[in-house]
Amino acid sequence: TFKINEANYDYYANAVFDVLSAVDGTNYVNFGNIENPFVWEQETSVPTPTTTSSSTTATTATTATTATTATTATTATTATTATTATTATTATTATTATTATTATTATTSPVPTSETTPTTKPGQVIEINKMTINKATVTVNEGQKFNIVASIWPGYTTEKTVTWSVNNSRVGVVSQTTNTANGLYDNEGKLYCTETATFTAKASGQTIIKAVSNTGLVVKCIVNVKKVATSISVNKTSVTLNTGKSTTVKATVGPTSIPSQYKGVKWTTSNKKIATVNSKGVIKAVAKGVCYVTATSKDNTSLSKKIKVTVKQPVTSVKFNKSSVKLTKKGNSATLKATAYPSNANVKKLTIKSENTKVVKVSKSSINSGATFKVTAVKKGTAYVRATATDGSKKYARIKITVQK
Repeated sequence: TFKINEANYDYYANAVFDVLSAVDGTNYVNFGNIENPFVWEQETSVPTPTTTSSSTTATTATTATTATTATTATTATTATTATTATTATTATTATTATTATTATTATTSPVPTSETTPTTKPGQVIEINKMTINKATVTVNEGQKFNIVASIWPGYTTEKTVTWSVNNSRVGVVSQTTNTANGLYDNEGKLYCTETATFTAKASGQTIIKAVSNTGLVVKCIVNVKKVATSISVNKTSVTLNTGKSTTVKATVGPTSIPSQYKGVKWTTSNKKIATVNSKGVIKAVAKGVCYVTATSKDNTSLSKKIKVTVKQPVTSVKFNKSSVKLTKKGNSATLKATAYPSNANVKKLTIKSENTKVVKVSKSSINSGATFKVTAVKKGTAYVRATATDGSKKYARIKITVQK
């Protein structure tokens, strides 16, 4: 006889007992381990068996004097070869049988197939004694989210507090959700519950998610966050500009499916004295020379493309060495010099042309900057000679030639 009362309840309610029954005088039969077989009552007895058989099965439960009592016996999983079945005629209630799971396995195995929530004393604390996490290592892209689940044993713990954190909040953050699942069974038939949290990846790198129970149990998940940008391209690989001119180069970060916040491009120049570039890819030529403008992915700095920039100095003006020329008569000549400026212009060749060949003719159709040529009078009159830059700048100079006779 076991008396369950206020003083000894905690001991009995959490213990596992070997129930022995005297059979055949000096022989004993072990009826297996029964978890928490006692409920809150003044006393419970283990009745004396009415048969010497050690293998009375659940079929003998059909001999119960009261059908309702026999039903209670057949639902007991702990009625293994049950002495309770043969004494069902006297059992007022099979109260301990109500803590078992199914009767189908009661006749074949003394081990419960699933755990049930024990009766607890008001205010009793059942702490977490085991905890696992469903992901050990995760790799995600920036901006992605995923749920992570901590499983907690026993499922009937009264302390379901789990604290979530990360060790590198620059890479990502974790937030606890209210998604709590109860009444779950593991492969061993043990009750457990789960707590879910959500991780949001912010930037590339590594961080560790940590879940800590109120009992100090710790589980971790390593998270590797990858950059989402995988390529970069530009619509021009080289440009040629005259000083003071500008052009725009477009850069595209891929793949096209990534969010716009990961498509940013940083622009730089290798020599701002030759060419500058702004945040929109506008390249402006400053001075003659060659430099490189680079487009780099802001999300993935290992991705970049270079654009060769050639800056040319165009001709800004053309001048003759004289302001005008007078030739006294037909056949007379004069020597002129034409010069293109500035001196460092890339192309300094000039074309020479008489605007009225019936009055004046020229000795050369083109010259290098600073070279000379002759103008010769054909007949009386006035004509202009033009020297024009050939670099596309359209700069030119004119000189008036007067033939007097």
